[in-house]
Amino acid sequence: SCDFLTHNLAVNKVFKRAENVASDVVYPADIYGVAGSQATLPSRNQLYVLRFSNLCQTKYDDDSDDADETEEISEGNPIIITRSIPVKGGVNRIRSMMGSSIVALWTETQYVKIYNIEQAYNQLREIDISKYDTSKGKGVVPEDQCLISNFKLSNEGFALEWSPVKVGRLLSGTVDGKVNLFDAEDELCGKFIKADHFYSHHQGSVEDIQFSPTQEDVFASCSTDGTVQLIDMREKNNYKKSAIKIQAHDCDVNVISWNSKMPNLIASGADDGSVKVWDLRFVTEPAITNVKWHQSAITSIQWQPDDEWTLAVSSADNRVSIWDFSVENNEQEIQETEVNIPEQIIFLHHGQEDIKEVRWHPTLKNVLMTTAHSGFNIIKPAINEDAPSEIDSDEENELEI
Repeated sequence: SCDFLTHNLAVNKVFKRAENVASDVVYPADIYGVAGSQATLPSRNQLYVLRFSNLCQTKYDDDSDDADETEEISEGNPIIITRSIPVKGGVNRIRSMMGSSIVALWTETQYVKIYNIEQAYNQLREIDISKYDTSKGKGVVPEDQCLISNFKLSNEGFALEWSPVKVGRLLSGTVDGKVNLFDAEDELCGKFIKADHFYSHHQGSVEDIQFSPTQEDVFASCSTDGTVQLIDMREKNNYKKSAIKIQAHDCDVNVISWNSKMPNLIASGADDGSVKVWDLRFVTEPAITNVKWHQSAITSIQWQPDDEWTLAVSSADNRVSIWDFSVENNEQEIQETEVNIPEQIIFLHHGQEDIKEVRWHPTLKNVLMTTAHSGFNIIKPAINEDAPSEIDSDEENELEI
């Protein structure tokens, strides 16, 4: 599992909501992130704080006759610098709070752990790449120097998400169908408290959670019971029933993503390789988009932060696809054929084995990080942003694919 860090640092130890503004990549690029490992031996797992430095772009398009893959716009090789924090047990999911140094992770030993990794992050930032030597490439920060809170729950889980609206609000979901709520005592985020209740609206393992991009008391979750459900936390003493229930798929729903640009849209990805987009204004209607193109389970899904119709999808078929749903298609359900790639796919990424997650950078335009059994990839897809959309703005809310 992986996530980005975005320099959203505490001011006088106070954490505030990030005001993310999209910007173009400046080469050579410096990108920061966090990741959690799943080592063979539980005692060898780590929380990694990562700096990917001296990242350059290729000089030519792949289709150019003059393309030389060895040439780059900026000279030198990429540099990866890490600081690691020992963690007992494999890391099922890791998430940074609004891109800040407050990081939560789920372990296979049933713990939700919350860290302040500012010490490790600052060590990486202070390294002068122009004077870099390999002795500074790795380092270890003891867990007791950065662990804020530690909660053992009824079972392990995979669903974990920070609120994008309320500082210090965290949700976790377990394989026995429970959703637990955690809140920071204050904006210093020096201590976290678990709510004395839990939500149990699912009939199977809670696989993923997404907070509403606009409301701090609303979240969505998906499960192996095939449903996507929405909870309004302002409804007290009713923790077993959701406000909205969508029978989304006929199999496990692995992942969901709530569209921050169009909050009425939620995308879901399932075990059968299908991806659907739901309009929350019409929850009794079928999905407005039903894509079954990937040949294996969907492992990760995320809407692009600064574009309402672009969705990144990773699958166990070892492919990452990027879809533009503003492009119309005559068929409601898109099926893969031997020679056809749907027009909605604007980029395909191959070459990794057992892809687990795909994450859009919150502020750098079109930058993605994927993590897999074979390692990390950081890519900026060659997407023509100036290409005219095939849908008029007046028809956006009537889109049917």
